[in-house]
Amino acid sequence: MIKHFILLLFIGLSSGENNSDLLIFKNGLQYNGEFLKIQNNIIYFKPKDSPAYQNVFTYQLDRVELKNGEVLNFKDVKKTNKTITKEIDKTSTLLLKKGK
Repeated sequence: MIKHFILLLFIGLSSGENNSDLLIFKNGLQYNGEFLKIQNNIIYFKPKDSPAYQNVFTYQLDRVELKNGEVLNFKDVKKTNKTITKEIDKTSTLLLKKGK
């Protein structure tokens, strides 16, 4: 029975099977876990043995290697330095009326 388990483990490792996704940062850090989605340049990823999903900006990542073999590449994504501003309406809508 132990020989059978070792053989299955060896076959799984040698064929490159992986039951988790891999998050790889531009600085080289790697995390195994579960990829959920990309929304508004944010990756939602649950690291292995973590109770909750974490959010990571795409500009921080090199790539995400999904367990199905697909690779999501973020090497060329840069952090934007844009600031969001809203135009302020400077006209007053307050009308003063003279009292009687």
